[in-house]
Amino acid sequence: MKKFISFIMVALIVMSILPVSVFAEELNQPVLTIESAEVSPGTSFDVNVNIENNPGIISAVLRLTFDEGLTLVGAKNGNTFSTLSYTPPNQLINGGKITSSCQFMWSGADIAYENIKDGTIITLTFEISEEAEIGDTYNIKIVSNRGDFLDKNLNEYVLSAQSTVTAVDYTPGDVNDDGVINMIDIVFISRYIVDGCQYDPDGYAVRINENAANVNGDSSINMIDVVWMCRYIVDGCKTDPEGYNIKFVVVGKTCSHTLQATEEKEPTCTEEGNIAYWQCTKCKKYFADENANSQITADDIVISSQGHNNIYYEATEEYSAGTYCDRCDTWTSGHEKIEVNESSISYRYYLQRENNVGTLEIVPDDYLTSHPINNPNPSTYIEGKGVEELYQGYEIDGKKVSANGYTFVGWFEKPEIGANRVYSISASEKGNKILYGVWTKNTYKIQYVSNEVAVKQ
Repeated sequence: MKKFISFIMVALIVMSILPVSVFAEELNQPVLTIESAEVSPGTSFDVNVNIENNPGIISAVLRLTFDEGLTLVGAKNGNTFSTLSYTPPNQLINGGKITSSCQFMWSGADIAYENIKDGTIITLTFEISEEAEIGDTYNIKIVSNRGDFLDKNLNEYVLSAQSTVTAVDYTPGDVNDDGVINMIDIVFISRYIVDGCQYDPDGYAVRINENAANVNGDSSINMIDVVWMCRYIVDGCKTDPEGYNIKFVVVGKTCSHTLQATEEKEPTCTEEGNIAYWQCTKCKKYFADENANSQITADDIVISSQGHNNIYYEATEEYSAGTYCDRCDTWTSGHEKIEVNESSISYRYYLQRENNVGTLEIVPDDYLTSHPINNPNPSTYIEGKGVEELYQGYEIDGKKVSANGYTFVGWFEKPEIGANRVYSISASEKGNKILYGVWTKNTYKIQYVSNEVAVKQ
């Protein structure tokens, strides 16, 4: 047993299963997990990708991504999908390494009921950079897209899982730093507790790695840690879900933060703002101060958008109705420019008279055309608005159409007897207009007066 434990601890890896996020619409859908790891910088280590509630997967694609600082150097097909055809990345087949994302595929036409099982899908072998600092964490993530995971009934599953790798300079539980977790560590921690959790030269004079002894991560070394270590040893110095399921906690040196400052940003009506904060470029944690004394969450950073303070405005001649935000000085709806189509109004003048046979006719009149005419009507009109009332030969608001020596009859659609009279241009009319003004000549009497008798003409 001791040789077995020593073999495991040489790599300084302690594996545990972490909770993962899984996209599952029903209770009995498959669940993916990735083991996490605590490893020494510059070492290699394995993590298992496991599946629970296997419904009988016959086709699967796992899309793997991981943080810079990790290198994928190997992959071993697990026993869960062993009856399916397995295709790893070509780089790994040829002994190469992968430093970015990659994909693994399993395929088959069907699967027998007795071959449907839970367990390890694949074991991934990584190397962690020698330059990793103690406390640095690295993310490993797997996802499957729609259509990647199919069971024997061709049901589709969209799954995702994530875990972390932490760089440490000790092994939790190995309190004497000899590379092995065994009863010697139990004796050491017990004597250390009896000496008041301190080195006492007059007592047992035990020196231990305090971080390694605090296996439950509660910042205290006490009998809880002793019990945890005993149970961990009974389970074969591993996390055994079927046993005591002890998961040691890494509490080693904290990250030597490299902070990047972000200035405060005021929120707008539509965009979130943020408080001033600092983020560590290594461990990605957020802090409210430049000395990293006050850790905060990503949610603490956000200042919610304010939303518009809308005021409603009625339509005008130039713009449609709309709402205006007096907080961001923006029209949030409506207030569209009303396009104005302006058309011309032309005026033609004609004379109404009796012809030789005593009937009325309307004819052009050269003198009238060249004669000064007072016409207060507009030369254009706006489509959709029109002209409410045209000035005629009688006064409207003190104005009228007039010319010396003539009487204005009215405006007509055509220069002919019986044409329709025009008094206005409706809002529905469009295009250029020609209005025909009809006149009659004024007749004047001339009276001649002599010194003796008046003569009428």
